[in-house]
Amino acid sequence: MAGENTLFISYAHRDEIWKDELLVQLRALGRAVPLDIWDDRRIRQGEDWYREIRNAVARARFAVCLITGHFLGSSFCMDEEIPELLRRRQEEGLDLLPILIEDCPWEAHLWLKPLQMLPRDGKTVKVDFRDNHETVFSAVAKRIYEALQGPAVTPAGAPGLPTRPAAAAPNDTQRLPPATSHLFGRHHELQILMDAVNDPDGGIVVLHGWGGVGKTGLVRAWVDALPQHPGASTRPVFAWSFGNQSATDRETSADSFAIAALRFFGDGSPLQGLPWEKGERLAGLVAGRRGILLLDGLEPLQCRDGTLRDPIILSLLRQLSCRCGGLCVVTSRLALADFAEEGDRSGVRHQNVEEISPAVGRALLRSRGVKGHDQELEALVTACGGQALAVELLASCPDVRGKPGAAAKTGPIVGARSEHARRVLALLAQQLGNGAEVGLLRVLALFDGPVGMDELDAVLGPPVLPGATDFLQGAPTTFLFRQIQKLRSQRLIKVSDHDPLTLDMHPIVREY
Repeated sequence: MAGENTLFISYAHRDEIWKDELLVQLRALGRAVPLDIWDDRRIRQGEDWYREIRNAVARARFAVCLITGHFLGSSFCMDEEIPELLRRRQEEGLDLLPILIEDCPWEAHLWLKPLQMLPRDGKTVKVDFRDNHETVFSAVAKRIYEALQGPAVTPAGAPGLPTRPAAAAPNDTQRLPPATSHLFGRHHELQILMDAVNDPDGGIVVLHGWGGVGKTGLVRAWVDALPQHPGASTRPVFAWSFGNQSATDRETSADSFAIAALRFFGDGSPLQGLPWEKGERLAGLVAGRRGILLLDGLEPLQCRDGTLRDPIILSLLRQLSCRCGGLCVVTSRLALADFAEEGDRSGVRHQNVEEISPAVGRALLRSRGVKGHDQELEALVTACGGQALAVELLASCPDVRGKPGAAAKTGPIVGARSEHARRVLALLAQQLGNGAEVGLLRVLALFDGPVGMDELDAVLGPPVLPGATDFLQGAPTTFLFRQIQKLRSQRLIKVSDHDPLTLDMHPIVREY
């Protein structure tokens, strides 16, 4: 069966009766057109069930979700199936069709906001179509048939087929980079953002954590859902990314941002004024229109301790922190130290996204190839203090990765939050020994931030740095890149999403 015609059904096992009713209509379609219908009952005894599900999701062209309270409460569906389905929808055009089976708090789940539910208008299959379930399920089959034939056209009288959503409020979010990692869980953080939109006084939400922990995926999911959010449907949205340049070409001031944002919010003279005046003027415009600002990757404009060194941003955030009606969401590798001691007196909320729940960590471990029962993997995440970096690093340890039950053998890791990662780093250091990989880590640790290849080449030249460059000096370029690739696979370093010749490492790894 051709992979591009696979349909994946995501459902909770307690809703199997509804899946079986849907299968009646899908199988009727499958007798006429090439359609491979896949649900987890196709997994044979003895097969690797998790791998089979991931493979089915990876090759699906269509996915149908049966939305019930059981489904939305399933940690496996929410933390392991839905994030990958949403990624494939955004990046590869997967057709994702949610069916509202019964009344449940689906509005609280932001990922459902951009999707047109079947049936429409909050109707449910169980109540509003209780005497003719097949009407809705047949409409699903027709929708898939039309997609197989060409551009989808809503047939007359078809109940609840997706339609083009209403036009959103004015927005400029094109500078927000695409998500580069899966959105595992993050229901708590999404709820924080939803509550901030609903707060009439506005304020600032800061999502801080190391690169790769899912900040961009989180804000991208939120931004994509904003046009359907009743609290944001009439509010202008403006996004800017400060962290999308290489180590040698990063923004070092907010001038370009201020000019573009002032123009967007209707300022007649965006070039005029001192930096702090531009920040205050922009804050007034945002507040006056109850606008939403998203400042992504703000760390280039912060000092190493997290304090802001740009007067435009500092004056802007000072005004918006007074809760004057505008909302600003900031993502950064660092917390905003300028507001850290103001507590409840400030309209600034910090949320550390490096702390993950056991269920999210379990999904993360499985995505990295670690095997084990749910309880084993969640216990491992708990032993790591729920720190994303420690979980990521542990997943790359040969003693854990790919070995059933290995999670149970690692033992607890105790201590402060950063100590969890240091203990795992000690395990990796033992496995790496004292060679080229450790030498490269020591060289990169000499820098406070991202390192370009030109800078790295300069340090690798004479004189020799004992214990560091002596392992790499004079080695061919291919050898250096092999070491870089190995350290990347172990999550010890990160290559810039925007410049493959820029390297960086977590501050805890650098300190270690």
